[in-house]
Amino acid sequence: MGSLAEALNNLSATRGGPPCGVEVILDKLNDDDKQTLLAVLADRSVSSAGIATALTANGHNVNPAVIARHRRVGANGCRCGK
Repeated sequence: MGSLAEALNNLSATRGGPPCGVEVILDKLNDDDKQTLLAVLADRSVSSAGIATALTANGHNVNPAVIARHRRVGANGCRCGK
């Protein structure tokens, strides 16, 4: 049986649930598209539905709710950290 410190350190190395949908898309994009998507995600004047529509039209099927959730919790709060 390991120490409490080991157990707690192992918690930070694991995350539950499926990956963030935005993270999955960002990992597939080239650098230019990735930077553009990150900028648009940060721009609250652009709707999550609009972002989802543009992504889906370009082969990245995503629900607007996934975009909205990622934006709502923010990069520091979303488990993807992006």
